[in-house]
Amino acid sequence: MKATKFYTVLGLAILFATASIAGNINEKKTGTSVEKLIRYRVNIHMEVEKSICNLYLVKIVDAFDRELAPAKAYVPGISSYDFFERGPAEGIRIARLVKYNYGGHFECLTELFTAPAVLSGKFMNGETYRFDLFPTLEPPRE
Repeated sequence: MKATKFYTVLGLAILFATASIAGNINEKKTGTSVEKLIRYRVNIHMEVEKSICNLYLVKIVDAFDRELAPAKAYVPGISSYDFFERGPAEGIRIARLVKYNYGGHFECLTELFTAPAVLSGKFMNGETYRFDLFPTLEPPRE
């Protein structure tokens, strides 16, 4: 059982590493520089003292919940994640921290809840737009 858990986590880590490397290769091939892209910086302000063992993804989506860039795996201790989009663009951009579900049998009881961060308007090339997420152990109250 422990070997299955290990290989599941290892497989996910390889998947995310491959996706991030592939994204960098395409950017270099097309000659796209950071100045020609919109940068979205998602800052995670983790104040939870308990260790987390579920896998969480940091995502940036538009108003229709379409991903603007590949999701990134949240790594405890890393508080800033950058995403890039070709622009200029206009509309709504939403940053989220979501739990990745990879089967119900290997989930921890400690779960994080995070309200999304939303920005709207015109997004210009070469600019950085900041999103701040504040995970808690308490579900939001309706």
